Amino acid sequence: MNEPTPQELKEAFINKLVADIESDFADGKTLSTRKSTCDHRNWSQPEHLYMPIVADRLRAKGYGVTSLCRHGVMDYTIVL
Repeated sequence: MNEPTPQELKEAFINKLVADIESDFADGKTLSTRKSTCDHRNWSQPEHLYMPIVADRLRAKGYGVTSLCRHGVMDYTIVL
């Protein structure tokens, strides 16, 4: 059996992030959520690298996504 390629692993990670964020809205009551990333060893490096792609995919699905960087931490706000 073949191991997944790096591109397949990247795509699976991005799809999981999108699904996790969309699940925040599953209750029908939540109107916004926030995801923070940082390029620091104690934070998830893949999340920090791929969150701009995730934001683009969420925008393509009709979500409003804004981002703001403060003190090296990138905050993404996602709204319905």
